[in-house]
Amino acid sequence: MSDYTRTAVRGAGYIFVFSIIGAFFSYLARILLAKNLSLEEFGLFFAVFTFFNFLSPFKSLGLGSAMIKYLSEFKAKKELNNASSTVLITLFFQLILTFVFSLIIISFAGFLTENYFKNEMAF
Repeated sequence: MSDYTRTAVRGAGYIFVFSIIGAFFSYLARILLAKNLSLEEFGLFFAVFTFFNFLSPFKSLGLGSAMIKYLSEFKAKKELNNASSTVLITLFFQLILTFVFSLIIISFAGFLTENYFKNEMAF
């Protein structure tokens, strides 16, 4: 088996194992929530959780994918200084975007509670 194949199989194995572990802990968390919350609170929690998960791809705006492309190019050209500045710039913009999205969601929290979730506990 070549080094590339071995590396690919090992990486896929790691991803599979950690996906199983993550699914297990996710299942445990759902069991704990179901035992400790009422039916209405459980549904409302996952409604709010799903709402935030729906918005999460918009906070990065593809910067992570672009960073992967440029990091590969800088590594091939052995321009490590550009690689580190790319990581810092991407981190900075993602922090700014996350802050802006957080402010928008917080400012519309009352509106979302009243018109979307229709339950005061969502606030």
